Amino acid sequence: DIFLEALKRSNVYWQGIKPKMDIGGFVLDSLEPEEKEEFLKWFYEKEPALNQFLKKLSETQ
Repeated sequence: DIFLEALKRSNVYWQGIKPKMDIGGFVLDSLEPEEKEEFLKWFYEKEPALNQFLKKLSETQ
C-alpha cells in the first residue's frame, strides 16, 4: 500500500502508467469476452505497429 501511494504521487504514475492502464482498459472493455482472448493472443504474438493494431481492432468490432 505504501508503495502504491508513493507511486500515485509521482509524475511517472500520472503521465506514464495511468494513461496506459486507462487506454488499455478502455480497449479491452470494448471487446466481447470471446474476442478479448483472441485479440490478446494476436497482440502478444505480433507486437503490432499502431496501424496494424487499429486495423485488427476495427476487424473485431
